[in-house]
Amino acid sequence: MFGVKLLRIVALMSLSCSVHVMAQVKIVSRQELEAVQNPAMLEGDEVLRFVKSTINVGHLTEDDAPRTYRFEFTNVGKKTVQITRVVTSCGCTGAIFDKTPIIVREKGIIELRYNPKDQAGTLNGRTFVYTNLSDKNPTSVIALTGEVLPT
Repeated sequence: MFGVKLLRIVALMSLSCSVHVMAQVKIVSRQELEAVQNPAMLEGDEVLRFVKSTINVGHLTEDDAPRTYRFEFTNVGKKTVQITRVVTSCGCTGAIFDKTPIIVREKGIIELRYNPKDQAGTLNGRTFVYTNLSDKNPTSVIALTGEVLPT
């Protein structure tokens, strides 16, 4: 008797919870995937010159608290630029930057906050910096490298 009631409850729950979900799947070529993961750089003269374009974070553990790393740069271009977006290659890294226009020879900072939780292995996180010069191609690439040890 208990089994029949349970079966009726499960049947009613499955009927009442019936939801039609449609997913769209797009098959992309290897070339399209590569263009997203490693976009072509903006061609032409250097615009943002970083003191260090790569910071080696050394050895971290998965239990370490998130850490922030500062990338200092100078606008070495011929005109004022504005950072419009900063795209990281992993959800474990967040970017903090100012959208204020940067005049020629002015300095600026981009901060990357890296969270090593569940990221054991080699760290090779690339971050793409886009400016008002091109929304399609990044102006610069900065990176965090290192090793995250499992705990």
